[in-house]
Amino acid sequence: QGLCLAGGIELMLACDVCFAAESAQFGDQHAQFGLIPGWGGSQRLTRLMGQRRALDLMFSARWLKSDEAKEAGLVNYIVPDADLHKISLEYCQKIATRSRPGIAEMKRLAREGADLGIDQQMRLERDAAVRAMPSDDVAEGLDAFENRRAPEFKA
Repeated sequence: QGLCLAGGIELMLACDVCFAAESAQFGDQHAQFGLIPGWGGSQRLTRLMGQRRALDLMFSARWLKSDEAKEAGLVNYIVPDADLHKISLEYCQKIATRSRPGIAEMKRLAREGADLGIDQQMRLERDAAVRAMPSDDVAEGLDAFENRRAPEFKA
């Protein structure tokens, strides 16, 4: 909600999933004040938006409205201002029912694979999938699927 600028956008860029209120605005004000992003802003912004868009945002110090931020890949969801807390909390509660080791492994794969070629990425993923097969979470998930019920992961 509100403004997400400079250090605020750098913090937001470190998040895995981002919700924005309709009234939110996003920008990078570093250039306006002779500063350089120091918390990963230039790197994460470029990865999310592409180099040209990120450089434009950094150079110009302009602000994006929430719909522009979503279109640029900075945010995942735009929700009404009054519903931001409720909707984001519901999302988190849903994610909390998923396999924690599975979520952690997906996050690791996405991060470690980001700079690899497709063959290395596929090998990384395949190896992780094979390591996960004997886990209790996979057994619970497959049993839940077979018995048409929601899985109940322990950790």
